[in-house]
Amino acid sequence: MSPNGSLRSPARASARELDYSRIPMPREGFEETTWQGDAMIVALRGDFDATRKDSLRACLADAIAARPRALLIDATTMTFGSASTFWELLTAHSDAQRDGVPFAVHTAAYAILRPLRTLRLNTSLVVHRRPADARKWLRTAGDGIRWTGIEQV
Repeated sequence: MSPNGSLRSPARASARELDYSRIPMPREGFEETTWQGDAMIVALRGDFDATRKDSLRACLADAIAARPRALLIDATTMTFGSASTFWELLTAHSDAQRDGVPFAVHTAAYAILRPLRTLRLNTSLVVHRRPADARKWLRTAGDGIRWTGIEQV
């Protein structure tokens, strides 16, 4: 018996009385593009499901068309990526390679790293987990160095 005389355990009582209105809803994703010198950073924020595919595709295509010295996709605050999101990243990577634009992804977010590893996309994409590695890559990418090495995440 609990101290208040009921037979329910306090843990079960609180589980039944959850306030579902306080559970956060998914944040709609958005892209934010900034220049850092002659390199470009595309920051992906929030959730990227199939409804964001067209917007992501257009943003990445515009970024590649701008011909930056290097293009870094900052997915550190991306909270979800659908299969179509990862497909768009792979397609953009291929387009960037074709156009001679070094392309890399920076994230330490487990929600993004896990599918990258599980689907073995980290063998196709250059992925930096540590901010220092991403900053170093951004400073040196496109300076006459052909980036063929892939950092395993």
